[in-house]
Amino acid sequence: MASLLQLDFQRGPARLHWSSAMLLLAGAACLAVVLDYHFSLSDQLASAEHRIDAAERTLRRQAPPPRPSGDPAIRTEQTREANEVLGLLSLPWQDALSQLEGVSRSDVALLTVEPDMEKGVIRLGGEARTYEAILAYMKLLQSRPGLSEVLLQTHQREEQKPGTPTRFLVTARWKTTR
Repeated sequence: MASLLQLDFQRGPARLHWSSAMLLLAGAACLAVVLDYHFSLSDQLASAEHRIDAAERTLRRQAPPPRPSGDPAIRTEQTREANEVLGLLSLPWQDALSQLEGVSRSDVALLTVEPDMEKGVIRLGGEARTYEAILAYMKLLQSRPGLSEVLLQTHQREEQKPGTPTRFLVTARWKTTR
């Protein structure tokens, strides 16, 4: 036969078992170790922050004093740089480029345009099919009203390239109308 289930609705006072006491003591010991480690790290952090503050104070004392903004050397340099930028902005770039765009030949390829504003010179580098095409291109440049003194600086025939083009460098004086 099946046994009857016995329910105890009135339990007696709870007793502390020895394993519970040991577990409580082990937890308290772990808490003590963690707190000790925490305080040790806090002390190390405070010490490191103190050393950093001392090093920063030393660096501030050793750093050279800042130059006042009213220093004439600084103002002269800034003025020179500002004048260079102003000079670049005031150059008639559109006029120079339109002078070059008006000169084109099917047998000449213009590869580089390097203006030198101080000398008033434009250096033009490119490739042409023949030396005669370079000379004809130079005549066209010379005929432009904004360009003068068109000179062939260098030319070299490229034997390794197909069609054997001739590389050239031409300079022209740029007439500014300022």
